[in-house]
Amino acid sequence: MKIKGSDYASLIICLVFSVVGYFISFYPGFFIFGFGFIILSFSLFVKFKAVKNFNNHFHSVSVEGGRKFSQSLILFYFVTIGLIISGSGVLVTAGNNFVMLLCGVVILVFGLVMFFLKLFRFSGNNFIIFEESGLRVGRNRYTFLIQWDSITGVQLGEWNNVPYVFLQVFLEEGVERTIDSKNLERDKKKFRKSCEWNQDFFGSSFAFSTSQYGIDIALFYKAILQYWQQPIKRKELVPKKKIQ
Repeated sequence: MKIKGSDYASLIICLVFSVVGYFISFYPGFFIFGFGFIILSFSLFVKFKAVKNFNNHFHSVSVEGGRKFSQSLILFYFVTIGLIISGSGVLVTAGNNFVMLLCGVVILVFGLVMFFLKLFRFSGNNFIIFEESGLRVGRNRYTFLIQWDSITGVQLGEWNNVPYVFLQVFLEEGVERTIDSKNLERDKKKFRKSCEWNQDFFGSSFAFSTSQYGIDIALFYKAILQYWQQPIKRKELVPKKKIQ
């Protein structure tokens, strides 16, 4: 994994279009590309940290067993509120430009739907937990366990310039049997569709982009490799009892 010229190019393009849009009164473009510049700047910062940690040769990575790494609500609401502001700005300044009006509506509606689904808890809070037996993953209203011994491959890569950790397992049906849910049949179908989607787009059973959990992707990758390849290390993932 490394910083590529396309990362800088995307950032520069968004900056140029947002500045040009502002000075020539093309305000819809300013709102769209300005928000894009902010998001890309954050993504590039995260990637810089990941590249630095990936190039550091750590002897081991220690993870607190049983700790729940939850989806960052601050980051989620920052993105959704940014979409709402950006979409509203486009609508206010688009005038009679039908294409820009349509873009503004799509951005605004998407941001509002995401915001209210999370606000009223229609969408669950994703999380991951390192356990002695495997990696427990929480998705919308259900959880499953990827057992260490069921993993057949781990790869650090990118998709659309976003760093991902890709996991391949021996049998996805084995992971499916670990699903814990109040509506088992419904969530088994969702799980199978998710795996099919991952195989089609990523070529792997599971794909993790960990910035939403506040975890550095390079350290996450090294931790997965460590507990997969060194079973003796898994004992440290047993939750420690706290003094009452």
